[in-house]
Amino acid sequence: PRLDHGTGIVPNASKLAGKRNTVSVLACQLGCATIARMFRTGLALCALALMANLVQAADQKDVLNRARVLYNQRQFDAALAAAEEARRVPDRADSADLIAARAYLERFRLNEEPDDLVQARMRLRSLDPSKFTPSERFEFIVGLGETLYLNDQTGAAAVVFESVIPPTGEL
Repeated sequence: PRLDHGTGIVPNASKLAGKRNTVSVLACQLGCATIARMFRTGLALCALALMANLVQAADQKDVLNRARVLYNQRQFDAALAAAEEARRVPDRADSADLIAARAYLERFRLNEEPDDLVQARMRLRSLDPSKFTPSERFEFIVGLGETLYLNDQTGAAAVVFESVIPPTGEL
């Protein structure tokens, strides 16, 4: 059975001759893309997308670093604002919350505003320390100890602090 394909599945070359010219005319007159031009355009678009992602990632890391610098400069309100901005990035949320928690603890030590201690505790509870760098893990443990101490749980705070203080001979 022929399945009604006419003279065959592949058309004759004589029928395509006119179409080749049409494609060439379209390419020249209308600027239609060739495979090489599409490949170059695709590469350029991929490169732009990659650069945009890198710039955005660098900017987000800068916000987190700015929050740390502000915290170290004892500008706790500004550090909290920068940490909130850095928190919008899912990969940086735990690091940003750690900075915010430490800033809330320091604000509580300065002003004794109970809400600051509550905010610090909430931030510390929500963290996943497995995502932290070693220095962030240290900050996290110190933050936990400080929270316990400020809640008048000095015995528990001492145990937490002892876990990060090296033995006397190692200082």
